[in-house]
Amino acid sequence: MDLQPTLAGERLLLRPLRPEDREALYALARDPEIWALHPDRERWREDARTGAEPPTAK
Repeated sequence: MDLQPTLAGERLLLRPLRPEDREALYALARDPEIWALHPDRERWREDARTGAEPPTAK
């Protein structure tokens, strides 16, 4: 049984995410307004996406 099938119709293709989708998704998700009501409002930031710590101010 395929737990992540690809579903195709006349106007829509739904498929599992692929590693090459990451940058395109980030381009859409980096709009802070999308996260305005989310509990983690900083999710759009690059350091949140990669898991890296943000740079500290000196």
